[in-house]
Amino acid sequence: MTFGEKLKNLRISIDKTQGEAADGIGISRRALQQYEMGETIPRFDRIYEQAAKYYNVPVEFLKNESEDDFKKCAEYGYGAKGKKQAEDLANEIAGLFAGGELSEEDADKIMKVMEEAYWEIKIRKKNKDNNT
Repeated sequence: MTFGEKLKNLRISIDKTQGEAADGIGISRRALQQYEMGETIPRFDRIYEQAAKYYNVPVEFLKNESEDDFKKCAEYGYGAKGKKQAEDLANEIAGLFAGGELSEEDADKIMKVMEEAYWEIKIRKKNKDNNT
């Protein structure tokens, strides 16, 4: 997961707008938009530090990409239960791909679509909860 994807997912997990998150981090809304869209990354370590403090995650989580980022993001945003759900989902998907004939590129695309669908459903649920 990229730095921008992590920022967006963490922001959504705490039900904050880009403006609210930008204020909390201490950057402009435009800068946050650019980070979330992957247009740019911070030039200064203090931005990573401020974002880590705001989201209560380790700085290294934001700076480095890892295969476990999806699980870590779920844990940071939703606690142990979220991590468990992410692990279960990852295991089910791994079983789906094991022994399959999909190319690695196609499997990556499917995973990306599934991750995007997850966050879209989360946003819809949040909007539905806010309207009731």
